[in-house]
Amino acid sequence: MNYITEINRFYDWLETNQVPKSAIALWHGLMHIANKAGWEQSFTVAISTIESKTGFKRSELYEARNILTQKGRINWRMRGGNLSAEYEIISFCDHIADAKAYTKAYTSADTIPNSKPTQTGTINKLKETGQNKTKQSSSGASQPVGKNDLEKTVHWKALVDAWFVFYKKNYLIEPTFNGAAAKNLKLIVDRLRQLAEKSEPKPEWTEVYAVSLLNRFLTKAVADDWLKNNFLLNNLYSKFDSIVQKNGTHNNKQQTGSAVNTGSILSKINAMPG
Repeated sequence: MNYITEINRFYDWLETNQVPKSAIALWHGLMHIANKAGWEQSFTVAISTIESKTGFKRSELYEARNILTQKGRINWRMRGGNLSAEYEIISFCDHIADAKAYTKAYTSADTIPNSKPTQTGTINKLKETGQNKTKQSSSGASQPVGKNDLEKTVHWKALVDAWFVFYKKNYLIEPTFNGAAAKNLKLIVDRLRQLAEKSEPKPEWTEVYAVSLLNRFLTKAVADDWLKNNFLLNNLYSKFDSIVQKNGTHNNKQQTGSAVNTGSILSKINAMPG
């Protein structure tokens, strides 16, 4: 990543993309940290460090972080507990190459919805390194993630369209849908289908049922105050278990492992209004 080139292109980008001063300061702060980290693909940093580097309050930085994410300039994820968040800066220099890789990798899997995504985002050279990517299965085992996985996702285009419709209905703008978002949506759908297959009686995985189940899952998720303000697919996947086990209050003890009744969980999701 070329530091000077990125800064110049960032200011070119600002000519057509209005963002608050806090978002500009956050981008510069993250660039500085990424530079010190040797331009690693992703890096972790405490919010207190970002506060000191930017001069903005934590609440302002949270808002700025979501703006930069929605605009397709960064990716980030929580790591739980007291661990610092992980960040990834989306390079302007790689944008054109990434857009081509995204289109080539996902078009045959029918992943690009009728409504155009707001930003392609970073695909991390998916064509060259796709065979080395891994995803986390529900059992915790790592498995390869690639083009074929998306091609095997039944009703994929309808599910992507459902995500866009739900997001725009609740937030009045289209969501960022890059390679990372596509992967997380697939992981969510896979988990939902696993629950359906373990339930009795086992429902038929039709397009109507798959879309309906996804909408119910999203409805449960958006009812959570934190998720409502951080409604990104990577957050929804990381919080999957707590979302599907939620009874509508914030004080329920989460069940895991053998204590989870998959039929009961699916019933809770099915009971939600679609």
